[in-house]
Amino acid sequence: MKIIIDGNALAHKNKHNLKGLTHEEQQVGIIFGFLNQLYKLAHDYNTHDIAFTWDSAKSLRQKLFPAYKEKRRTLKETKTEEDLAIDQATYHQIDLLYEEVLPTLGAVNNYKISGFEGDDLIASIVYANSNDDFIIATGDEDMYQLLQEGVFIRKSRKVGSKKEYYLYTYEMFRAEYGVTPLEWIDVKALAGCHSDEVPGIKGIGEVTAIKYLKGELTPKSKGYFAIKSQEGKEIYNRNLKLVRLPLHNCPELVLRPQKSFSIDGFIHICQMFDFQYFLRKEILDKWKKVLNLK
Repeated sequence: MKIIIDGNALAHKNKHNLKGLTHEEQQVGIIFGFLNQLYKLAHDYNTHDIAFTWDSAKSLRQKLFPAYKEKRRTLKETKTEEDLAIDQATYHQIDLLYEEVLPTLGAVNNYKISGFEGDDLIASIVYANSNDDFIIATGDEDMYQLLQEGVFIRKSRKVGSKKEYYLYTYEMFRAEYGVTPLEWIDVKALAGCHSDEVPGIKGIGEVTAIKYLKGELTPKSKGYFAIKSQEGKEIYNRNLKLVRLPLHNCPELVLRPQKSFSIDGFIHICQMFDFQYFLRKEILDKWKKVLNLK
């Protein structure tokens, strides 16, 4: 079993956690939290064979559809200085994780490719390494389309006051949505993707799109007419290029075996950011065992 980590998603998950953790007046809470999550993933699933994917600053999807994630870009104009400072600290730490922390740790599968998103790279890995089993660590529902035998998505749910993690499977998806993961691509193409600001066909949400794909939408309904209209077909065809993973022309990523991580590199990282907690003998011994530090 191998793990693919959506680096940006995991980093943003720690954006507000430990935001007071600093070293030499620089925030390092995201890096600390990322390492904590890396340890937990390796421990929970008993593997150190882990790949990392990252979003490119530029997106080829914007060339296909200029309004893609437009609000995220324009939102910067209305942010306070404090919010902008948080964003700057966040992306600085993300850059450090990709460019310095993971290479120093000895990660052999650490990918960022200009024009493509981490989601594209995850999909490329899954399809290019079809003989391997994967756990995808992400919070992105776009990943549902990758579910198949041997491919799982790590999700969380509340149990009482606590959060627990579980592996979301192909069968769970079918039971919840009533369509196949590959049909999820069509659902997104018809209904759009709110998080990526890709508008769907007017009046068509996920529920209506699923009914249409299952043949349960009456031909006399407004939704059916909207989908079958010329405008509906054009929107569907446009969206299909945006929501299908990986994006066209994404390079094929064949993984190299992650036989071990570097103990010297790990100690160097901890010293660099003053993560003394990880260097306690009992904690360091756990890291050595879980990530096979050598």
